[in-house]
Amino acid sequence: MLNIKVTPSFKRVGNVFKQIKLGPAIQEGIEAMAREVEGASKKETPVDTGMLRGSIQTKVRTLQAIVEPRKKYAIFVHEGTRPHWPPIGAIEGWARRHGIEPFLVARAIARHGTKARPFMREGLEVARHKILGSRNPVFKRVKKYIEMEVKKI
Repeated sequence: MLNIKVTPSFKRVGNVFKQIKLGPAIQEGIEAMAREVEGASKKETPVDTGMLRGSIQTKVRTLQAIVEPRKKYAIFVHEGTRPHWPPIGAIEGWARRHGIEPFLVARAIARHGTKARPFMREGLEVARHKILGSRNPVFKRVKKYIEMEVKKI
């Protein structure tokens, strides 16, 4: 499954939470970051029917959020494919909506594969730049914490 996890490392983080009581701020920051990643990923998602874009969801847990598309074909769109003969049924709807004979689409995929469209990776990058440049106090506290942890590595 293709997903992006927003979670701190628990090896060092537990003691830091107790010392500076950033737990609630970190949780709030994780949720806000995940929402940014979800929104940016949706904007980067290629759209035909909108089902792939609509399937991107965020699951929030304690000190963790997972952003992922729920469609099985998401990984093939994201990573692309090597040349192969796809089942006609899998591409028939797309081919018909675009006025192309399904066999011709299958043959093109068999010859060239499909191009990667890394919408989740691009969404993460867009969100990362927005978060790091944000004036939001939650992001500022989390950014400061992350910078302190990075210096320790």
